[in-house]
Amino acid sequence: YDLLPGLSISARSEVQSVLLVSPVPLDELPGHLAGHGRTVSLTSASATSAALLKVLFRFAWNIPDPQWRTVPPGTGSKGCAPFLEIGDLALRLRLTPPPGWHVIDLAGAWESMTGLPFVFGVWIVRRELPSASRMVLKRLAARLLAFKELARGREAELARSPELPEWIRPEALIAYWKTIDYDLGPEHQASLILFGHLCRSLGLLAAVPGLSWFRT
Repeated sequence: YDLLPGLSISARSEVQSVLLVSPVPLDELPGHLAGHGRTVSLTSASATSAALLKVLFRFAWNIPDPQWRTVPPGTGSKGCAPFLEIGDLALRLRLTPPPGWHVIDLAGAWESMTGLPFVFGVWIVRRELPSASRMVLKRLAARLLAFKELARGREAELARSPELPEWIRPEALIAYWKTIDYDLGPEHQASLILFGHLCRSLGLLAAVPGLSWFRT
């Protein structure tokens, strides 16, 4: 596979929508797990976020590996186990945390550990894609890059769209949008490689793929 250059879904400092939600503060988590069955629930909605949480447990927080349990999205709060949530479900939890629970932003934890943005998603292309399809994809990539630049600074206008959810205020939505980074520069590439090496050291990857770029 090749990557489309200049395009990713990344975040530095905080992403707000990929969270570990814990019944105790992070520094009390090892003791809590030891006394409550050592279970941590992982949403089935994101393998990348689950891998990131496992990396943070080992390399950022030095917490012994718990018993990982995969659950459907939105069901992690049932019981007293810490749980991983992503997307709108996580964003709603961040805006209105359950009483007594603590929210840890995984992108912020990664940035604190590495000094790098975390890359949650990239555009990948099969290398055997036919030439005609590659030309169509080239035009699509150009449109996406142009839209990325067009949307910068227009968050207030976009937040007035009637199709947006009612449970989030425009100012909170704008703050969320501003956490997302759609670039794929040298720091993002370094973050991808480092994440790959840490995942490999945990046995989550058989090997670390090299970065190669889509060309027509």
